[in-house]
Amino acid sequence: MATELLSPTVALTRYFVTPDQEHGLSGIADGSAPIQRYGFRIGACRFVHDVALEVELIELPRCYELPNSSEWFCGLVNLRGNLVPALDLKSLLGGGSGGNRKMLLVIGSGERSAALVIDGTPDHINIDAGSRVEQPQQVPEILRDHLQGAYEYAGEIWYQPDYEGLFESLAQRTA
Repeated sequence: MATELLSPTVALTRYFVTPDQEHGLSGIADGSAPIQRYGFRIGACRFVHDVALEVELIELPRCYELPNSSEWFCGLVNLRGNLVPALDLKSLLGGGSGGNRKMLLVIGSGERSAALVIDGTPDHINIDAGSRVEQPQQVPEILRDHLQGAYEYAGEIWYQPDYEGLFESLAQRTA
């Protein structure tokens, strides 16, 4: 049986569906569909963000320090001509052991962007819809007022902060 190949333009612009969605097995109707997130670590703390969030992962570039800034404020990095504030929140989150490889996760774009130093690379994770934790215990102080959600995954709590609110709060700490 010969299959007809699509032109490159059609192949790259068509709507993609997973095999489960194609066969009507997505689980959305009964609320059991997994929640897709990217997960990453900063020290002992675990974070997730929506797959639709505008992010960029880059090797940790040279960071230009600013005098008299907080320990967790690395400084500014040059990202294609834009100066982006880089934050290493490990000291504010309680430290912990980190990964061998430090990466920079840039969240947002243009003037509304900031970057977090993370341990390793983010992983794509599927969280069960029922694993949301309504009142997580021991939320790090800097996340308490900026928490959109928390999930239990692989026996650990993963936090999903409101990144814009978190960055604005941290900007107030540096002022």
